[in-house]
Amino acid sequence: MPACREHPCLAQRSAPLLTLSCDPVARDQWNGIPSGRVGGNLKIIAARDIRRGEQVTIQYGAGMLSNDRMVAEYGFVDAAAAELDVQMLRRAARGPDAQSLVGPGAPLRATSVADDQALLKDASACLPGSRMATAVAFRLALKKALAAVGKL
Repeated sequence: MPACREHPCLAQRSAPLLTLSCDPVARDQWNGIPSGRVGGNLKIIAARDIRRGEQVTIQYGAGMLSNDRMVAEYGFVDAAAAELDVQMLRRAARGPDAQSLVGPGAPLRATSVADDQALLKDASACLPGSRMATAVAFRLALKKALAAVGKL
């Protein structure tokens, strides 16, 4: 699970509007529904009346988003999306641009899985929660998915 943190864009506001929580929540306990973006901000519609100060809970991806979308929409990699990553890469590996993804010289081959894991453990090189950490975690998720497809 990703580390729980406040979204960086909120630090520019006078008062925090949303703190991302990463705790698993049972489906019947969600009280917010992500409904897209407005002006670069995530829009959430209340599924019921929410008391002042009550935590708003949502399900990230609803088990339907691969990590390319998780990173784009929420800014973190979700280990639970691994099977969707595999499905996405199976399709991509059969497509016309497959060599740029898995061929010699493909960017994902520039570092090894062990290199990426070591980089994520080295806080001086890759600050936890940073964009760099998210990028390396995403690259690592793709490499694991490619290995599962038999292309790495």
